[in-house]
Amino acid sequence: MHDHESGWSLQISAGTGAQAIIHGVFGLMPKDDGSLVVRPHYNSSLGTATIKGYRFRDHHYDLRMDAKNYELFCDDILLAKVRTGKYITINSEGKVRRD
Repeated sequence: MHDHESGWSLQISAGTGAQAIIHGVFGLMPKDDGSLVVRPHYNSSLGTATIKGYRFRDHHYDLRMDAKNYELFCDDILLAKVRTGKYITINSEGKVRRD
């Protein structure tokens, strides 16, 4: 093993944890076509949960969710308020589609 490889398992482990939260809990999933699918998975143990500063395509996104709704902000502007359990897609032009 080379010196630069010694921390790889820790880096992979940390990346996996972050990915589980970003993609699994908050449901922020970039797609190959340049769109961003937002499909949060709310659990009552979360209460109110927020992720701030998710960067995608030169914008930053914040998502706040609770048992009833989630709100998605793009560059500090409310982009959508959606009932928990539903999902949306932001296309490559920044337009919201409710799925």
